[in-house]
Amino acid sequence: MALTDMAPEHTKLKRSLLGPAIFAVIGSLIVLLPVLVFDLDVGIFLSRFFALPVVFLTLLFIAMRLWDSNRRMDGLAMIAIFGITAFFVSAKSLDLRYDTQWILNSKSYKTQLLSKPENPDEGLKHIEWDGSGFAGVANNHTYLVYDPGDKLSADAKAGPSGKLPGIPCKVVEVQRMESHWYSVQFYTDTSWDDCGLAQ
Repeated sequence: MALTDMAPEHTKLKRSLLGPAIFAVIGSLIVLLPVLVFDLDVGIFLSRFFALPVVFLTLLFIAMRLWDSNRRMDGLAMIAIFGITAFFVSAKSLDLRYDTQWILNSKSYKTQLLSKPENPDEGLKHIEWDGSGFAGVANNHTYLVYDPGDKLSADAKAGPSGKLPGIPCKVVEVQRMESHWYSVQFYTDTSWDDCGLAQ
């Protein structure tokens, strides 16, 4: 068989895998959507206990139809791609949430934070940006922080250790949103005014 005779078969295989791959990626984005749209607790609940099972069962049904029509590889590839992309999206869901919030509302956040009066006792200017927890149990606070000197830049790259300049409590993560602007996540049951057990 000539090499040119094989090319159409290879192209056909790529085309047949493209549809299931697109379904898998779209399914992963649907699973992420509640985390982007709703409050964090509600979004995580809806994402894990509603969107994920519904999308998985839908893709499984499609995979079974592909299996019945002798497109077994397409069905298996779709489930595998969904598993990989859903794992990645789940692991990065908070980063994607904050990036999306920043892209859509950064102007409003900047105005709100910069309009706060200066208070040297509070360290860097900040507002509570996001949070999760229920009835005072397992509360997690994330703050939007304005750092005019960009002292948090190195910590955002390397990962924080201990206390950081201008922040009263130890932090779990610092994420640079843009120059001078950072999201700072505190340990559970720790807030800017009460460092709790994280000291």
